[in-house]
Amino acid sequence: MAKRPKKKKKKKISDNLEQLCSHINEKIGNTKKQNKTKQNTLSLRNCEIVVKKPTLKTTLNKIGDEVIVVNEFLNKLELEIEYQEQTNSSHKELCSQARGPTGAIAVGLRHSHSNTGSELHL
Repeated sequence: MAKRPKKKKKKKISDNLEQLCSHINEKIGNTKKQNKTKQNTLSLRNCEIVVKKPTLKTTLNKIGDEVIVVNEFLNKLELEIEYQEQTNSSHKELCSQARGPTGAIAVGLRHSHSNTGSELHL
């Protein structure tokens, strides 16, 4: 009698994946909130105080550039996560379609034509 795979391991992986997704979504949300800070930084670049202190202007420019880079990276990461979620959903759907009503995986049949005739392969 074959042993069934333990579901606890699958559940643990699934839970870890959900925690990772939640963590990344939280980071993305925080970054979107920081976009307001980025806009404030950009407006600070034009202030008289910044113009009078070139080192401060340089520092703010670097910070603003880094915020933009991080924001672009997180946007790409968010798109990748959405793609992975869609792929995972499609995979689950395909797996459920591959299983018949009894839970067994459906086996496709194919014909092989040879010189001696037609053979049926499982």
